[in-house]
Amino acid sequence: MIVPGPVVLISSMSKGQPNVMTAAWLAAQSLSPTLISVAIHPDRLTHQFVSATEELVINIPVMEALSTIHQAGQISGRDGDKFAALGLEPDESAIVEPPRVAGCAGYIAKPIRLSRFPQQVRTFLEGAA
Repeated sequence: MIVPGPVVLISSMSKGQPNVMTAAWLAAQSLSPTLISVAIHPDRLTHQFVSATEELVINIPVMEALSTIHQAGQISGRDGDKFAALGLEPDESAIVEPPRVAGCAGYIAKPIRLSRFPQQVRTFLEGAA
């Protein structure tokens, strides 16, 4: 599979409802300042939550979670609690409201800056790491 970066789980939260999605379009954009970009389609619930709150957590999963990572990209948080549906344990983040995904190898939790582009590209999310 050709992707610009690692496959991660993006967790978000809005109005007390947590959500998690699989993202494969994640890339470092700058070392100074440190910037990371992630592509989230505007139709996704995660895009709605992140646009409203400007917060997310990038969860770096372990290989043993491969099946769960795949499933997270197949179901929608609009249909219910994806953490519960996937058997994931939310873990409180000290920096942002969205929970971390317990058991991941690493986490990046930061407020983000939204950059919007016209038509095909639409929204570019970047956050200082």
